Amino acid sequence: MAGPHIVGVVALIWSAQPELIGDIDATEQLIIDTAHPYTGDKSIGCFSGSTPSNAYGYGVVDVYEAVKQALGK
Repeated sequence: MAGPHIVGVVALIWSAQPELIGDIDATEQLIIDTAHPYTGDKSIGCFSGSTPSNAYGYGVVDVYEAVKQALGK
């Protein structure tokens, strides 16, 4: 169920910085660059592998930081 959350993050980023509208690569990179590493319990079996992980992707999205960086562009 990460899809609806990320759609909301993209909407906030694009609202803050309309120049990014339609620039999927830059938007995706902004979200990846501002994500925090997942530090929760990884004892359950689906956390193996490297980043992006099947369980938590690139980490925990920091929408506040992503919008702040978008405004700086």
